[in-house]
Amino acid sequence: MLKLGTAAAIATVLAAGCGRAIEPKLGAASASGVERGVEIAMEKVYPALVNVRPILELYKGGEKVISGSSTGSGFIFREDGYVLTNFHVAGHAAKAILTLGSKERVSGTVVGSDAWTDLAVIKMDLDEYEKRHGSRKIPWAPLGDSDRLRIGETVLTMGSPLSLARSVCRGIVSNNDRALPLDATLPTGEATGRFNTWIQTDAAVNPGNSGGPLVNTRGEVVGVVSRGVVQADNLGFAIPSNIAKRVVNEILAHKRVRRANLGIKLQPLQELEEFFGVGTQRGALVASVEPDGPAEAAGVRNGDVILKIAGREVNARFVEDIPAIYAAIADLPIGQPVELIVKRGDREITLAARTEELTQVRGRDVELKEWAMTVAEVTPAQKRKLDVQEGVFVSGVKPGGPAEKAKIAAGDVIVSIGGKRTPAIGSFMDAYRAHLASGAKSVLVETIRNRGTYTLVVETGGK
Repeated sequence: MLKLGTAAAIATVLAAGCGRAIEPKLGAASASGVERGVEIAMEKVYPALVNVRPILELYKGGEKVISGSSTGSGFIFREDGYVLTNFHVAGHAAKAILTLGSKERVSGTVVGSDAWTDLAVIKMDLDEYEKRHGSRKIPWAPLGDSDRLRIGETVLTMGSPLSLARSVCRGIVSNNDRALPLDATLPTGEATGRFNTWIQTDAAVNPGNSGGPLVNTRGEVVGVVSRGVVQADNLGFAIPSNIAKRVVNEILAHKRVRRANLGIKLQPLQELEEFFGVGTQRGALVASVEPDGPAEAAGVRNGDVILKIAGREVNARFVEDIPAIYAAIADLPIGQPVELIVKRGDREITLAARTEELTQVRGRDVELKEWAMTVAEVTPAQKRKLDVQEGVFVSGVKPGGPAEKAKIAAGDVIVSIGGKRTPAIGSFMDAYRAHLASGAKSVLVETIRNRGTYTLVVETGGK
C-alpha cells in the first residue's frame, strides 16, 4: 500500500455536508487521538479513492441505450488494480472511466457485480496506467474487519458527493447492526439488502458518495457506502467490509455470486414466542411461502416456526437476526436436499426440501437489433408467476420495428423460433442467429401470452 509522506501531498479536503473542512497535518505532535486517527485514515485510504463514471447499458423501449452521465465513488482495494463500488453505480455497465487522486483518467472494465449486496468490481487498465507512469505501482487500501466496529467509534466517509471532487466527512458509527427493509429494490429494479445488516453513520452521505469507503481511525476500510436517506440528516448506511470480502472473492473467482434459495419469507417472533409455544431465541416464523417454490414443495406452510435448517438451529427474535438466516440458506449447496425441522401447533415435523438457485425477478436484457426488441432469461420467479416452464421473456419492443409489426408485445414469452425450441437464452440466441444467417425473409415465432399460445410471423427483409 502506498502512503503519502508529507502533509503537502494531501490537499485540504472539504467535508461536503459536514459544515467543516478536514486539514491533515501529518506528524503534528499536538494532534489529539481522533485527529491523529483522521490523519492515519487519510494517509492509508484517501490516495486509493476514485471517482467512477460508468458507461451504462440501459434497456428502454426495446433497445439498448448507452449513457455515461451518472457518477459515483469507489476505491482501489488490491495492488493489481481492482476497484470496489456499488452495483447501483456500475452494475449495468461494461466499462467505466476512473478518475484517480492524481486527477488522471484511466479506463476500467466491470468484472462482475451482485445486486443482492449492491456491490460491483471494476478492473483498472494497468497497461494504460503504466504507459503514463512507467510503473504499475498504485495506491490501494485493503478491506478491514468490520466485526471490530463499535458504536460511537469515529469513522470517515470518502467519495464524490453531488459530483464534487474528492471529499471526506467525519462522524461516528451510530449503529453497527442496523436492520433495513429486506424487500428493498435498487433504482434499476433489482432486489437488494436481504443478506446483511448495515453500518449506520452520521458522517454525511450524499448522492455521489455511493461506492466510496467507510474508514476507521486505524486507516482500515470497514464498509462500502451505499445508502443515504432523502430529507433526513445524519443517516447514512454502509455495507460491512466482511460481507464485501465474501462477495468480492466470489466475483473474482466466478464473475458472479451463486446462492441457494428455499422460497420462504421470514419474520421475527418477538412477542409471539408464547403464542407459538417456543422459548426465547428459538425459531423463526414463516411469514409466507413462495408458490411452487422449494419450501412449498417440501410442505412448509405460512405460520410454521422453523427450528433447524440442515441441522443448524434457527433463532430470529428480532428483525436484525433474519439476514444471517437468509445468508445461511444462501450458503447451502444448490440443487441438493436439505432437512428442515419446523414446529406446527404442538408438533415438531421434519421436512425434506431441495434448494434451487436464487435469481433476481428479472434476468439481464439482450438487444435484438434486427427485430427491434429486447429479451431476457425467464427466471424461476417469472416462470411461477407467468405459469410457463421455459422460454425467453420479451422485456421491450421498439415502436415501428419488425417485432411490433408481428404483434410481439412486452411480457410475452417466446418458446420457439422457426420451429426450434428456445427453452433458455442460449438456445434462443442460437435460433435467432441461425435465422439471420439464413437470409430468410420471415420466420414463425411461437409465444405464450396470458397462458395462451400464439404463432406470429416476424418479417425482417431478407430473401
